[in-house]
Amino acid sequence: MFGFLNSMMLFAAVAALIPLLIHLFSKRKMKTVMFSSLERLTEMRRRQVRRIKIRQLLLLALRMLIILMAVAAFARPVTQSGYLGSHAGVSAVILVDVSASMSRETNDGTIFELAIERTMEILETYGEADEIILAPFASDIDISASEGFGSAARAISRLNELSCGAGRSDLNLALEKSLTLFDEASHFNRELVVVSDFQRNALDDSAGFSAIRVNDNSSGDIKIFAVELGNDYRSVNTGITDIDFGGQLIEVGADFSIGYTVRNYDRMAKTNIIASLYIDNNRVAQSNFSLGPNESERKNFVRKIGSAGIHTARIELSSDDYLADNSFHFVFEIPEIFNALIIDDNAGGEFIRIALNPTDQGSRHWRVKTISAELFGSINLRDYDVLILAGVDQLAKTSLQRLNRFARRGGGILVIPGENISTSGFASSYSELTGLILSKEMRINAPGSGFFVIDEIDFSHPIFQVFEELYSEEIPTFRFFSIPKFQTTTEVNVLARFSGGHPSLTERKIGRGKVLTFGGILTPQFTDLPSHSFFVPFVIRLCEYLGSDLSNYDYRRKVGANATTALSSRVNPNEILTLISPSGDYTYVSATESGSEYIVTLGPFEETGIYTLRSLSGIVDQYAVNVDSHEGDFIGLDISRIENVVPYEIETMSEGVSAASFLTEKRVGSELWKPLLWLVALALLAEAALAGEFGKRSVENDD
Repeated sequence: MFGFLNSMMLFAAVAALIPLLIHLFSKRKMKTVMFSSLERLTEMRRRQVRRIKIRQLLLLALRMLIILMAVAAFARPVTQSGYLGSHAGVSAVILVDVSASMSRETNDGTIFELAIERTMEILETYGEADEIILAPFASDIDISASEGFGSAARAISRLNELSCGAGRSDLNLALEKSLTLFDEASHFNRELVVVSDFQRNALDDSAGFSAIRVNDNSSGDIKIFAVELGNDYRSVNTGITDIDFGGQLIEVGADFSIGYTVRNYDRMAKTNIIASLYIDNNRVAQSNFSLGPNESERKNFVRKIGSAGIHTARIELSSDDYLADNSFHFVFEIPEIFNALIIDDNAGGEFIRIALNPTDQGSRHWRVKTISAELFGSINLRDYDVLILAGVDQLAKTSLQRLNRFARRGGGILVIPGENISTSGFASSYSELTGLILSKEMRINAPGSGFFVIDEIDFSHPIFQVFEELYSEEIPTFRFFSIPKFQTTTEVNVLARFSGGHPSLTERKIGRGKVLTFGGILTPQFTDLPSHSFFVPFVIRLCEYLGSDLSNYDYRRKVGANATTALSSRVNPNEILTLISPSGDYTYVSATESGSEYIVTLGPFEETGIYTLRSLSGIVDQYAVNVDSHEGDFIGLDISRIENVVPYEIETMSEGVSAASFLTEKRVGSELWKPLLWLVALALLAEAALAGEFGKRSVENDD
């Protein structure tokens, strides 16, 4: 095979026409005047002119050839094989896996340490003229941000700076990004070397053969080499794969359950596994258990918290060969106090206030304010966690917009209809907010004509979980004499129903917030619920659920993820904000205005543990970051599966095989630019000699 590495230079071959054009346009026609005394010299002159023309044509051809050979040399011609010319250079991209699984221990050190040694051996096979990119890869690293091709010395320096991270291995992304780097390659031999433990979970080949398309416009093919490292090592690993709060509302002094799932990744049973629960860096509980081969099991810790505020916690397992998944971090928050605003239009709002604030001294957890609907526009909603609209049958458009913004920021809204509810008023004021439709006007039933009861409750929901033990077999009876009969849309979750199937409590999520709609009217002529013992704990539970940001049970964020936080109104957005990593590193961040909010964007997170966002006035938020549980599964990948993702064959460099002998055997081709430049030099000497002799003869003839 023959080709050019810099084929664009071939367009310069048109320059070979320049000598021809000069030759054609430099010819001069002379008028011939015959003298009888010179006729005998005509034959001699013809022979001389013939020789001159031959030399001119030779010079023309030689000059055109010089230009063509020079252009060809700069176009860098190569052959697939052969001994003429210099050995073809190498453009290499070396990918080194720095994902969490590479930190597992073996008898010879960690897998990552083995990878560094093997990569160093590979780098020593490259010469001074070769060009290399050395790039670490994991889910939290952008390979495309590489510095570009450089020398082997620079690659070795980069290798010495690498450290094993905590991200997930992502072969699909690594292959896709690294193959595009060859668009800037300049050598015939193109090598993609992947140094990894090649976990089965690292590759998703479901996308098919053409998942990765490469812009390869060169004559050289890309060869992909998979460097295996320790797939045969039997690492011992038990890890925590997940935790679960079950949607609980955690309260001060009340028991709450933390469920966690433990998996044994090995083929042998494990005994005497120790799990410890730490809250605010204090070990508060411990348990021992056993797991069978490849077994997963859900365990629980039950604890109480003695104070409100943000709490950091983790569950730790006893040590094994892979420490990254032995700790699982999480954050939860118990609000110091809830601020509730009741907008009451004489429709039961006072009953709700008394339930939350039963004495003049107020409640331990609730600060409640009641206003009329006319004053709603003058209230700063950022001062409240929960809004309760009792009997406010119609809202202005601006009020609806404020309610939507309040919910999207994480606020909770409870809507309770009043006796003047109408289809048109509800449609214009509440249908979009609640996700409910009032299809016909409410009918007021005559006294003694019957009543509705709540006969269906979702006890798995956080609002009703605390009532399950008491009421799961028999729901208490409280009567509703007339009810608005709502219809739900697909965005609504029905938590309880009246007899007849009509929804009595619904939930709709809006942004980070929640909107609950109670389907009964709370005035005495419509229900006896406020006089029932169930009413006070039910109202408190509704408002606690609305006021608690369940997303603050923070535990699902993985290494490599980002976080976006809307600053509380209590935080000055112009303050200096500092993100503190688990290892104590500081990063200064700033808030940006987005609509009516100030947003802080953080990440990607590079470590496992608890990140803390602080302002000058204190802690703004905290984030728990954990390793991806897939990294704990060390089952190896069938290397041939990579061919389902990339349009190239994959060759494996096994353990123990010399990198020098393996790679040297795979490198082919010869570059002909050096021989061509020597030919150009020889042709220039010949052209100079011929032109010099020709000029000398011309002068003699003129004489």
